[in-house]
Amino acid sequence: MHALRSPSEDEPRPLDRSSPLPLWAQLLSELERRHAAGAFASQFPTDKELTESYAVSRQTVRDAVRKLGDRIGLDRQRGRGTFVRAEFQQPVGALYSLFQAIEAQGVEQRSLVLAKDLRQDAVAAEDLGISADATVVYLERLRLAGGLPLAMDRIWLPADLAEAVLAADFDHAALYDELWSRCGVRPSRGEEHIRPVVPEPEEAHALGIEAGGAAFSVERRTWVGDRLLERRHTLVRGDRYAFVTSWATGGPHAAGAQLSLVGDGRLGS
Repeated sequence: MHALRSPSEDEPRPLDRSSPLPLWAQLLSELERRHAAGAFASQFPTDKELTESYAVSRQTVRDAVRKLGDRIGLDRQRGRGTFVRAEFQQPVGALYSLFQAIEAQGVEQRSLVLAKDLRQDAVAAEDLGISADATVVYLERLRLAGGLPLAMDRIWLPADLAEAVLAADFDHAALYDELWSRCGVRPSRGEEHIRPVVPEPEEAHALGIEAGGAAFSVERRTWVGDRLLERRHTLVRGDRYAFVTSWATGGPHAAGAQLSLVGDGRLGS
């Protein structure tokens, strides 16, 4: 005689038809429980699968899934299905590679290279501390994490330090690794200014951000020794990325993040 197997934490459990709680609310709680147990790591079930698993109407499923999507984030991909939106976390206060930060969390990072060339850009040259007519390396990429848009990168580098990096294939490569292997340079320090923004319509479309959705604008500068190596502007989806800081109290070596106000000091600016 076989012992009855107790249901796994991530498997469906029947709803309570005698409960005064509406079925959609019960289903929402049930889906949140299964999500916490890791049930939807690979893919979220279809509406049809949920109606059959819980013996409820499609409208009940839609109501529960809509509420769940507001709480945890769901991405519907035509022809592929629905997936729980992954959030990537990056500690502040450290020079990091977005490529390595994503892959360290077990997700493949790919890039669509939109531009990679030598050009003259007086504004970028001035920011890099070189003459206005000097040539700069320009790299523009749409960064994908797990096949979904995550960030838009625009990078300027002095050509006399970084021209050889143009030979790199940035479909699946880290800029700092390529700078070191091809040019013999890599950042020794850097700084970033991070602020929330509402992206321009074309940027929002490229990143898959809904109208009015927020993003992080990240302005980065890095140095090799005392010389500026990189000016970078990155636009990161606010619903898929988080910046994290740790801190301690009571000592001169406490770790933390320095915050500064952006604007002219007036409310609503």
